[in-house]
Amino acid sequence: MTWLVPAAGPERDRLSAVIGALAGEHDTPAFTPHVTLTDPVQGEEMAVLGALQQVLSGREGFEVSLNGFGHEPEYFRSLYLTVSESGALTALTALNKAAREAFEQIGPEYRPHLSLLYSDLPEESKDAIATGLDLELPITVRFEGVELWADNGPRVPADNAQDVASWHRIARLLFPGPPAEPAQPAEPAE
Repeated sequence: MTWLVPAAGPERDRLSAVIGALAGEHDTPAFTPHVTLTDPVQGEEMAVLGALQQVLSGREGFEVSLNGFGHEPEYFRSLYLTVSESGALTALTALNKAAREAFEQIGPEYRPHLSLLYSDLPEESKDAIATGLDLELPITVRFEGVELWADNGPRVPADNAQDVASWHRIARLLFPGPPAEPAQPAEPAE
């Protein structure tokens, strides 16, 4: 899995605390706050990392504003924060497009979000859960790189929670920033 994980700091700590509290309250798995970059990738680890490095080449870190709550009747989109329409959304979409091309993925339109809860809870309960959160919006998070996560656990049909428990981080790749300008020759001393 390829994830954008918020940089260390108070916003990431707040999001981690909310995710952990919701997981404990609803007996669901806790996970690292993240925005998924692409669909899961199949391949040899070093090849995937090499492709990711190519995708990140010349890109800089950026901030994203999370401005609202969303929920769907899908386990991994049970309750989440939405990304505001902005230049950052354009940057996320461009990064997703480059990564999908690198991994030869064809998929649905990219809908970046930061999940707060993975669950099979009834849809009608999710607005109340979101309203009860001590989470003032908008929250601005900074992304400084992409993390590669693996799921090497046993596949258990219809047990998403067990799948989440097997996730682990393989690597973190930082955005390298813009390409360096070629050095200008020094002016001869007179």
